[in-house]
Amino acid sequence: MIQRIQTVFYLIALLLVALPLFGMEIFAFSNGDVTHHFTLFGNTREIFAGKPLVLDMLQLPLYWGNALLIVLLLLTIILYKNLRLQLRLGRFILMVYLVFIFGLFIAMYFNYTLLAITKVDLSIGASTYLMIAGIPFVWLGNRGVNKDRKLLDSMDRLR
Repeated sequence: MIQRIQTVFYLIALLLVALPLFGMEIFAFSNGDVTHHFTLFGNTREIFAGKPLVLDMLQLPLYWGNALLIVLLLLTIILYKNLRLQLRLGRFILMVYLVFIFGLFIAMYFNYTLLAITKVDLSIGASTYLMIAGIPFVWLGNRGVNKDRKLLDSMDRLR
């Protein structure tokens, strides 16, 4: 299982998707007085030198979308013997991944427009870039599975 390169690609994608679950900041809005920090678990408001306050606005769809991606990537790694199902699941993961990233940017836009703060500075966190960096690894994993499937089909034809 680990000797196949697509497993390594899927593991790298899994690591990049799982990192934001450790409370890394996805994006933040700030002006001179107030800073809003958004993570997968929700958001906090920090008043310039005060302690962070947890707000009631939840980001649960982002949390559950991330958990779904992690479970699907683990399932894809485990199903290494059934190449057709692994390839179908890999394509599904790629679509879910793109929808999740699109949803992330939609959440960023709506939170930006809903905040009644004038002259807002937006800073995108490192976890957003890490999650975007995982998309090529899922694609490379799918490509490796497809190559293995074609190789096995050609060997079956020779028998």
